[in-house]
Parts: sequence; C-alpha cells; structure tokens
Amino acid sequence: MPKRSVEKRKLTKSPIGDMRDRISLERRTTVPPDMGETEASMSFEVIAEVWAKVDAITTYQGAGDSSYNGVNTSKVPALKFTFRYQSVIYSSNTVVRWRDKLYAISDVSSPDERLEYTSIVSILRGNDTLEANQ
Repeated sequence: MPKRSVEKRKLTKSPIGDMRDRISLERRTTVPPDMGETEASMSFEVIAEVWAKVDAITTYQGAGDSSYNGVNTSKVPALKFTFRYQSVIYSSNTVVRWRDKLYAISDVSSPDERLEYTSIVSILRGNDTLEANQ
C-alpha cells in the first residue's frame, strides 16, 4: 500500500490556552439627568462575558503629519482582544471592559472568516464617567 503524504496545515488560530483574560462586552447608554440635576450619567449593560487573548498593538489615528515637538502623535496605543466567536451586534455604543477599564472598539473582524474567532481592536477610553467616554 503506497504511503500518502499528509500536508500539514498552518495553525493560524490562537490556542484556547492563550485566552486567559476575562473581558465583558457592554452596551453603554446615556441616562438623562433627574429633575434638579445637571449632569447626565452613563449606564452599562453586559452583552457577553468571554475569555480572551489580549495583545498590545499600535494603531494609527488620523492622516497627515501629526507631530508635536518631534513626537509622532498619530500613533495610539491599543489592545487587540481575540476570543471565540460571539453573535453580538457591535455598534458605536459597544465597549470592552477589561481590568476595570473601558476600551472603545475601533475595529471588529473574524481573522479566518470562518466565524470561529473574533478580533477586536480597542483604544483605552477611561472609566465609567461620561467625560472619559465621549
């Protein structure tokens, strides 16, 4: 019986053991002030809690020459969260909460287009205050 050659596939997925950080995907809404108050507040509703792999990356914001005293200000530190696919509807009001900090979602993709994993690129937005999330 002839031997068949088995072609090894490249494993492009993140091993499940790398997904060791618990994150929550939350939908934020602005709550109007009560009678007699002047400040609006933020409300967060948890959509999903998942285990994720967290990678630090640098993303670019804006175009053109963005420098201040020789420092490039167009580069913004960001995090990439990779987790098992979730059929969550992402909108501009969806944020990621990790280690008690909120991250605004700037990009959502499925790396292999097979809906096995979801990758989210997020930029730090601050805490629960309204000023930090605008």
